[in-house]
Amino acid sequence: MLKEYLEFESQVWPSIRDDYAYRTPRDYVKQHGRLYESQALTGPELGYLARLIHRVGHGFPIRQCYANSQELVLASLKVRDDEHQVKYVEGMTNAIIPIDHGWLTINSKVVDPTLRFRDCDPGWTDNELLPSRVVGLFPEHREYLGVEFSVDDVKAYVRRLKQYGTMIDNYWEAHPLLRKTA
Repeated sequence: MLKEYLEFESQVWPSIRDDYAYRTPRDYVKQHGRLYESQALTGPELGYLARLIHRVGHGFPIRQCYANSQELVLASLKVRDDEHQVKYVEGMTNAIIPIDHGWLTINSKVVDPTLRFRDCDPGWTDNELLPSRVVGLFPEHREYLGVEFSVDDVKAYVRRLKQYGTMIDNYWEAHPLLRKTA
């Protein structure tokens, strides 16, 4: 569903600038993103996530998806574990409607510390670490489509801008990922 939505949107949405390689941040996601599957985290992965959450030490407020996810990814610099690969992902998910969103993955499994699910969501299985949120498993009708960034990419971005935020739609630096490369 998200890929079809982005295909439709690319036909009707105007470009940010004519000299950019991508029309919009969503065009970048359409061309470089991948769909993630619902997969349960293993016991060791859940333990690692618990250590990351403990390191960050707060409840991950709504409407702060980029900050919440980037903060957890950066916590992995202090909570080293060679068995678990953490990445930051930016793209889209379909809540009630398709939305721009940021989350993280542990060994390519979705962990969404921000978006809450309602109790009436069919197929929802709650978890103890991040109640009402995605920890590996998500309902069949949900999709996560995004572009992965390494811990080092996030670290460099936050260090340069001294804040958390969208890396694809980075208007502070005039959308560097959307520009044509010379």
